[in-house]
Amino acid sequence: MSGARPFNSPCTDVCSIDDDTGWCIGCGRTMNEIATWATMGDEARTKVLGALDARKVQIPNRDQRAKRLRRSPY
Repeated sequence: MSGARPFNSPCTDVCSIDDDTGWCIGCGRTMNEIATWATMGDEARTKVLGALDARKVQIPNRDQRAKRLRRSPY
């Protein structure tokens, strides 16, 4: 497939920004990173993806908060 992008969005459908860190509780991205993901180049996406795991562990009570916020598939 010509022009295919190698990176899918890291969105987990738990969309809520942590007030203290400014990162999404679900995916760990900033509002700017979320808003510009579709137009980001591969290098920028690689940089963001590389930072997400370290960010997510810094969000207080992330797992419990994410469970409360997770969208129902029904």
